[in-house]
Amino acid sequence: MANQQQYSEEDLEGILRLAVAKQPGLNTVDQRARLASMAAELGISADVLASAESEYAAKKTLDADLKLYHSEQKGGFVAHLIPYLIFTAFFIFKMMDTENLNFLWGVFGWGIGVFFHGYSALRPVTPDNPQFALWRSAKQRSRELTANYGLERVLNDLVVEFEIEQRGALTKIEAIKRLRERTGLGLSDSKLAVDDYAARHPGKMF
Repeated sequence: MANQQQYSEEDLEGILRLAVAKQPGLNTVDQRARLASMAAELGISADVLASAESEYAAKKTLDADLKLYHSEQKGGFVAHLIPYLIFTAFFIFKMMDTENLNFLWGVFGWGIGVFFHGYSALRPVTPDNPQFALWRSAKQRSRELTANYGLERVLNDLVVEFEIEQRGALTKIEAIKRLRERTGLGLSDSKLAVDDYAARHPGKMF
């Protein structure tokens, strides 16, 4: 009965990849050859298989970027929300015995900002979101810089060197300055690389 089931192209690709993954003792080259062999048995040409693989890889990258972007947005919102709650509680406690309630206007105004920040950060993200498109363009540029200039190693070295010199965490501003001196990169590219590094290594820079 299972052999008579109709599969979509997406189903076929998923089943093929799962079957290859389950096959023990296959290295990456063997897996690719096995996938090509199975595709040929199904009448799938090499060009179509290569196109499908490229499309699948692009979709995986897009999905990962959407997840990372959403995570960063939520992190930014939480970083905004916590100070708001702390300061609001502090002001209410300090002002509860006074008749001057003008501070509530500030709390209210800040609260509106927090609300819209939360609305923007927590709603579902789609690939056509303009802010996501800008973020992704910068992220891709940062990845290219990291790959082409070996910036991961350079930034790791800068963090360690600064800790030895100053016995503290490296600031982003100082990291950008030192990265430009070390590599000759421009200000914009250095900032992209440092921001990306800091996002991937929480606690190493502030």
